[in-house]
Amino acid sequence: MQAITVHHTDTPNDDPDPAATVRGIYEYHAVTLDWGDIGYHFLIDEAGTVYEGRYSGDDLLPAFDPDGQLGTAFHTAGYNSGNLGIALLGTLTDRPPTAAAKKALIRLIKVIARFKGLDQQARITYVNPVNGVTKDVTTVGGHRDWLVTQCPGQTMYDLLDEVREAGR
Repeated sequence: MQAITVHHTDTPNDDPDPAATVRGIYEYHAVTLDWGDIGYHFLIDEAGTVYEGRYSGDDLLPAFDPDGQLGTAFHTAGYNSGNLGIALLGTLTDRPPTAAAKKALIRLIKVIARFKGLDQQARITYVNPVNGVTKDVTTVGGHRDWLVTQCPGQTMYDLLDEVREAGR
């Protein structure tokens, strides 16, 4: 595993039923788009609840197989292998994530980075292990660092330096 990419789901904020939203994302990704499952490894709601996105098996370590290898999801086209995706529920274009969501994001990234020995503030040359494609990015970045998109929303993107620093 080389990188962690932060997304927002571009769904309504102040969601009264985030679990239903996660099920809706599953329906859209797995069935409509035929990706087989949710494209993100994890999702975080505004209360800070962390959901497993892409299923990785019955072991106790979501996103990773029993040997500690990251399962490939579908969240950053062309750069999915070795790249863990975390999506915050909501639209973070003009408003930041809630304090609870931000705290959960920082803690999740910190745990994953320690588990995999990643420096959260490093600049890396990502190498796709499937096809050799490379990209210069930060270890922890936003979807827009990989592709032309507004994701993870401007307010979330502006917080990524703080997230990287807080997780150290």
